Amino acid sequence: MERSTRAWMSIVVVQAMGSVWMCYAKQNSASHYTSTLPALSRAHALPLALLCILRIVLIFDFRNFSIHIAHILLSILTAIHTMTEVFFYQSMSYGIVTVTEVTLNSFSVVVMLTFLLSPSFKNEQEGKEKRARKVTAKHYMEGEMLTPEDDDELVQAYKKWK
Repeated sequence: MERSTRAWMSIVVVQAMGSVWMCYAKQNSASHYTSTLPALSRAHALPLALLCILRIVLIFDFRNFSIHIAHILLSILTAIHTMTEVFFYQSMSYGIVTVTEVTLNSFSVVVMLTFLLSPSFKNEQEGKEKRARKVTAKHYMEGEMLTPEDDDELVQAYKKWK
């Protein structure tokens, strides 16, 4: 399950990079905005870029619960932001770019929540807990090992030599 969700994250990262590129490219900057002001596109690119960076961090540190929560919250906020820009403020046009962005963010939230609530995530977390170590070998510097008995033949040979 982890491998599939990581693969999904890499697909969504590529999509987010494309959305950020569209916000900064001159020929396509007004393709999803009703106004042709480049400031609107750049303002929309910031949460997309932050979400893209967070997803890249999540791919490399996939077992971090707090990054998962931050990713889920930022995905929800980005989807809500895009929907309010389209339907409430009507500053963005309803098109393939905005629909894809909202759909992929919403689906990412569902996929990540499914992964976080799955037993495979919980089993890996339980396996990483610290447990008491068993003694596998006795150290020679402990206890009576520093003072050998006098009847030992190595001790007697040392005394004769000295």
